[in-house]
Amino acid sequence: MTGDGATTVFPFNNFVEDAGDLEVWLRTSAGVETLQTISTHYTLAGLGGADVSVTMITAPASGERLVMIRKEPHTNEVAVDDVRTFRAQAFEDQFDRIARGQQRIEDEVERSIRLKDTDLEDATGEYDANSRKIINVADAANDNDAVNKSQMDAAVAAGQAGPQGETGSQAGHEWDWHTATADADQGTGRVWGNNAALANITVLYFDNLDQSGADVTAWLTRLDDSTTTADRGTLLIEKESDKTKWVEFTVTGAVTAAGSYYKVPVFFLGSGGSFLLDDDIIANFSRSGNAGAGNGDFEKDGSIAMTGNFDGGGNNITNVGLVDGRDVAADGVKLDATYKPNKYDASAAPTVNDDSANSSGNGVFAVGSRWIDSINDETWMCADDTATAAVWKNLSLDTSELGTGALLDETTAAQFRSNTADKLLSTDQVFDAMAEVTLTYAATVAIDMDAFFDAVLTLTGNAILDNPTNVKRQTGLIRVVQDATGSRTLSFASYYEFAGGSAPVLSTTANAEDLLFYKVLSSTRIFISLVAEVS
Repeated sequence: MTGDGATTVFPFNNFVEDAGDLEVWLRTSAGVETLQTISTHYTLAGLGGADVSVTMITAPASGERLVMIRKEPHTNEVAVDDVRTFRAQAFEDQFDRIARGQQRIEDEVERSIRLKDTDLEDATGEYDANSRKIINVADAANDNDAVNKSQMDAAVAAGQAGPQGETGSQAGHEWDWHTATADADQGTGRVWGNNAALANITVLYFDNLDQSGADVTAWLTRLDDSTTTADRGTLLIEKESDKTKWVEFTVTGAVTAAGSYYKVPVFFLGSGGSFLLDDDIIANFSRSGNAGAGNGDFEKDGSIAMTGNFDGGGNNITNVGLVDGRDVAADGVKLDATYKPNKYDASAAPTVNDDSANSSGNGVFAVGSRWIDSINDETWMCADDTATAAVWKNLSLDTSELGTGALLDETTAAQFRSNTADKLLSTDQVFDAMAEVTLTYAATVAIDMDAFFDAVLTLTGNAILDNPTNVKRQTGLIRVVQDATGSRTLSFASYYEFAGGSAPVLSTTANAEDLLFYKVLSSTRIFISLVAEVS
């Protein structure tokens, strides 16, 4: 019976004698089955009669099914060995119980996989699942076991591996590796290098017979055929039974014969692992293409544009025409829209007559031509190329023309305060130098006039302003601040002088600020003037 989310009463319409004779199952739409418990999940009505009904505590949801199965015990409730009074109803009840048991067995048999009625119980019989799934099949263990879906899926995904064929011969020539490094024949069918380390081999030696005894001279002598002389081709050597052991070289020169073996100059490219004595190896060669035609100079190529920088490798570029600014002159200088000959090897300044061909034969000078006097280290430019009246402008300036200031470095704020000699003054450094500098409080306050123009001193006790060091002709001020206690005094050492000859008395109020303006009169005379109680 199918639920709808509202119905709770479901008729069984069969005789049930006892509550334990009925099982109630709830089956979800996904096929999950749960045995229900009487009183917890359902109640029964009509026991002992033919109209039993099941009332669910919670209505089955839409798509859920309620399955009711009568499972009456197969027991005999009537003893007939000592019957004194015939009780017909007792026998009738027992016969009904047997009939109900037979009905249950028949129902279970109908639901079972069974042989057809016409099949004999022998090996040729066929079991009929009546178009239903067989679930919970264990993994097959023996050849005649049924296979479940997961095993079948795995077998299909993996595929059936066929029998392994015989190993075929590998491409390339076969030799035996030898660990010797001498330039001498090491025997038939062997290859060796001039160094025990693969990475350090620069010459490989090949016997002219391979491992099978076949003569491979023709193959060996073709290793250097490419006219790309620095890279004739790539030589790969692999261990036949283990491809993780390999080495690769570039053939870099001519192959030479040495009796019964050949010498091949190589450059190491890379390797994996190493070879042992008498390892079976396979050698393969990939030849480089021949060098393109040409005689070393640029030649006409159909105006194919270059996409990178050209490295002449120290060679000259010959036969370059002079047409416009896109061409390159024979001397390698990029030209303007109009070609301007230059003279780079002059030993004196140009004159008004230097408006014709120069000693290098580069043609008539033009406006913009350069003239370099290598003796006097000066450069000139032609500003007017009138014949016999050329005008040349000197582009070089020496120290006398620039002034000594042109060679000086810019001062820093610290250098300005300390009057460092031979420095250029800039406004930003001047303003930086005027920044207020904090003086360190002590019973005797040290003063270094290289360190500031303006300063601030916070008095946390009575103090003496000491005679300064590095005294220079400068002016400025010292801002004196009382701490939160106040009543701090400041006295002055012998260099300091005051209006009327008397030292000023500072304000004593807590946190008060006084300004001491100073003017250096000489290395031992500093005039002080007080502006008190600044607020």
